[in-house]
Amino acid sequence: MSEQVKPFKLRKVLQTNQYDVRSVAKYSEDGFVCGSRDKISKLYVSEKNGNGFIEAQNFTGPTHYVSSVAVMTVNNEHIIYVGSNDACIYCYDLKSAQPNCILVGHSGTVCSLYGDSANQLLMSGSWDQTAQIWRGNAVDKVLKGHSGSVWAVCSTEDIFLTGSADKLIKRWDKNGKDVQTYEGHTDCVRGLAIINKDNFLSCSNDGTTRQWNTLTGAVIQVFNGHENYIYDISLLKSDLSSLEFVTCSEDRTIRFWKADGENTQTIRLPAPTAWSVAAIDESDVAVGCSDGRVYTFTRVDSRVASEEEIKLFEDEVSKSALPIKELGDIKADQLPGQEALHQPGKKEGATKLIREGDKIVAYQWSSMKMEWTKVGDVVGEANTDKDPSAKTEFEGKEYDFVFNVDIKDGEPALKLPFNMGDDPWMAAQQFIWKHDLSQLYLDQIAQFIIKNTGGAAPAPRQASTEYVDPWTGGSRYVPP
Repeated sequence: MSEQVKPFKLRKVLQTNQYDVRSVAKYSEDGFVCGSRDKISKLYVSEKNGNGFIEAQNFTGPTHYVSSVAVMTVNNEHIIYVGSNDACIYCYDLKSAQPNCILVGHSGTVCSLYGDSANQLLMSGSWDQTAQIWRGNAVDKVLKGHSGSVWAVCSTEDIFLTGSADKLIKRWDKNGKDVQTYEGHTDCVRGLAIINKDNFLSCSNDGTTRQWNTLTGAVIQVFNGHENYIYDISLLKSDLSSLEFVTCSEDRTIRFWKADGENTQTIRLPAPTAWSVAAIDESDVAVGCSDGRVYTFTRVDSRVASEEEIKLFEDEVSKSALPIKELGDIKADQLPGQEALHQPGKKEGATKLIREGDKIVAYQWSSMKMEWTKVGDVVGEANTDKDPSAKTEFEGKEYDFVFNVDIKDGEPALKLPFNMGDDPWMAAQQFIWKHDLSQLYLDQIAQFIIKNTGGAAPAPRQASTEYVDPWTGGSRYVPP
């Protein structure tokens, strides 16, 4: 192991929103912006006296849920941009909770935003399979070339990068020309971070983060450790000699990394999904999660949470229910007992399943603490007796899965088809459009698909027409 870095500890847990916090972005050295599925975005800044945050502004305006946020400095003033499922980008300053302008150009959900203050431009990515470059609140360039949703965008100087559900990363020149394609990820590209003009990072649904040489397209390093989709990435230190960054994932963790590939720290969260992570500075990060909270962590001693707050957080984590489908094929009778916890883990964040009586308990290894910590009880039952190659026919096509979804009592269940390799959010959106359902169901349906198709498993699993509850594993899915 390389030189030990100072660990991050809990700073504050903020119940910022009613629904999923889909995106967080650094506002300044002492604050962040978060956007939620409840259509609301908020600005939080550090308390002047204390280690917490105060809500400085509440932004409204989008007609559908917020999917992305970004901040850019214009004329020494912070401008906040909010991308929505209604295909619009809303612009705010601190003077009002209402937008001072609305950018219209995309025809689908604006799922990614990047504010480039140095070059005075905004980049946006959308489900419409395009990215757009905005200058002065007007579209300057439309970048066309991807065959899937553009989940990630970023820029520096004359380099513009996009990452897509088509598994590709593209580099564009200042004229909007597609000049290079980076291949390597085996699933959707979800996040990008530019280190310098010669190097950048990407994260993907394939569970890996990669460092690339911008000019040659060579993969310099592959960072392995996450056990499910990686949704976001943020730089803590961008100097190559001391590179440090953080990622967040569907595996309920955020992980900290160094340039040599070492996963220096893993923090498990009580929330099922960590959607977005932003480094506020080199010592503080904010994580937006599916439970409507933003979890903040720090390595500055004076900003660390109280012992009572830390214990409450750790208790929530230890009481988490981990669906068995997230953990793969488990044979309970072959699991070790408590004696296995006497052996150290092989790497930071390693998970070990332990049989405790008639229960299965998950533990996670901390290299910093040199101990195993309980991270939840495994719930549900594995189903391994179905033919993994089976397909189910629906409306003349074959699918790996066809789920039954109950919308209203007394009415027939609706069929939700899905094939492995498809984008869960696009499948959920098409289901919503087809049956004229509320957009509020989008994340719930997408998460249901992810949980019940084996998460990031690369190969097709069993076809299914059974009724499955996305939260408990039983009965059928009934949106709340």
